Amino acid sequence: MPESDDLLVEYAEIIEEEFEIYFKEITMYFDCMDRSRHEAFLLAQRRTGAYQDFLHRLEVARRTSGQREE
Repeated sequence: MPESDDLLVEYAEIIEEEFEIYFKEITMYFDCMDRSRHEAFLLAQRRTGAYQDFLHRLEVARRTSGQREE
């Protein structure tokens, strides 16, 4: 931050451009992180569903296997 008002006025355009670039880039970064989070969440949902299917199938298989032994 410039120390005097004269320097502030003199460098205002450069400072404004720098802040605009910063906010544009940080917004793009957050958007990327949001997309990554969403992709990871969808993957976790699919994996959880597959695991639930596995557990259900295992339960049925164990019941069926136990009935054959009797």
